[in-house]
Amino acid sequence: MLPSLGPAVHQLRLIPDILRAADPQLWRHLSATEPFFALAGTLTMYAHDITTLGEITRLFDVLLAREPVFSVYMFAAIVRSRRLELFDTPRDEPEMLHSILCKLPRPLDLEALITAARLLFEAHPPESLAAWRAISHFSVLRTARAPNACAEQSMDDGRVFFERQVKELQWLERRDKIKEVLWRYRRPARSLGFAILIGAAAVLLRRHPGPLTYMTNLISYCVR
Repeated sequence: MLPSLGPAVHQLRLIPDILRAADPQLWRHLSATEPFFALAGTLTMYAHDITTLGEITRLFDVLLAREPVFSVYMFAAIVRSRRLELFDTPRDEPEMLHSILCKLPRPLDLEALITAARLLFEAHPPESLAAWRAISHFSVLRTARAPNACAEQSMDDGRVFFERQVKELQWLERRDKIKEVLWRYRRPARSLGFAILIGAAAVLLRRHPGPLTYMTNLISYCVR
């Protein structure tokens, strides 16, 4: 429910990291395939694919009892369960691989997948994955890690985390636009000056997050 899908994409990038640690051969085979195939499953807790009431209630019990990132490990376990089928598809056909990965396997051995996801989580915890560093400290994946701490959080706490992550996203957007302007008007001889300018702009935006258009226009004028 954030203003952009950026944070969700960062979460999906945990899947290749899990595969790289647990199954390097499969990771290499899927290296040209972006993990967007897991977006619908992780956002809906797999409810859009699993239509059997007994299966979805069992899976919901697991996902609600574990920390939120477990849903990502669940998809990594699903990917690994299809490794033979995936290896039958050439790695230079990412569209075909994506089509396979978008759908859950049938029949669905839910208990085996739950066990496999638990083992993946224990062997390769989130902190060991490179993509974890890109996850916001205000993301539910971080703020709800400890069950006891999560149980004590109120709706107001959740609202505060949400608003802070929104502000963080806005800051990152401003930073990226400033970088874009500086790159557009770059001059090799002025590299040091550009570094100082972008640093000063970052400080100003932190202290006075005013209209972004004014800031970028000012930078454009200065670097010409």
